[in-house]
Amino acid sequence: MDLDHVTLVIRPRSAWEAMDLGCRVAVKWFGRLWRLWLVTGLPTGLIGCLIALKYPRLAVVLIWWLKPIHEPLLLYWLSRAVFGETLPVRPVAGKWRWILGPHLLRLITRDRFLPERSFLMPVRFLEGGTRETRRQRHRVLGKKQSGGLWLTGACLAVEGVICLSIILLALFLVPESMRMAVDYHSPFAFPLFYVAAYLAAVSIIAPFYVTGGFMLYISRRVDLEAWDLEIGFKKMADRAAAHRGDHAG
Repeated sequence: MDLDHVTLVIRPRSAWEAMDLGCRVAVKWFGRLWRLWLVTGLPTGLIGCLIALKYPRLAVVLIWWLKPIHEPLLLYWLSRAVFGETLPVRPVAGKWRWILGPHLLRLITRDRFLPERSFLMPVRFLEGGTRETRRQRHRVLGKKQSGGLWLTGACLAVEGVICLSIILLALFLVPESMRMAVDYHSPFAFPLFYVAAYLAAVSIIAPFYVTGGFMLYISRRVDLEAWDLEIGFKKMADRAAAHRGDHAG
């Protein structure tokens, strides 16, 4: 991570400030992050919609279960953009097998149940290292840190609100004639639509979840490694060098 080209103001932040920054960054780059989500999210979403024709509950579980495989591409792009390298979406999308492949099984098994997944994901995909090294990093980063857990809970709640809002809006727009003909209050009256609404909610929240977790990770490293002091000393050294150059000239 090249601190000389970082596009954010590096300073100590509370977990809530870091998550707020993550929301603002996600809004700024939402279009690109969402398109990257579609690379893996659209195929699994279509499979879920096909399953929904007969097993809607199973389709929802499948979409929920596979959410972690849609996030690494977003993290990869974001980790470059924050440090000054704004990559085109298409080349990054073409790397999905290289980025995701070695970690796929772990993402949908053991790591699937990590409540702080977005906060700890950079350790696996950006830092690398052995299993023991990652375990130690998790302990260090997670000490006295509950922001990742709050982020997961908040995103799940907002997902539910968005999904319900889509469903209620659509039902509100249903013509009166269809209301008379269909028991639209039934949970399985329109199973495919309900699953599609959930999929849409997941796709909307994913950029915010990944970005929020990454900002928590960055904030934690600033606290532990004093990035703000390092940047401050570099700026002082640059000003001193420029001052000496002016006098020499």
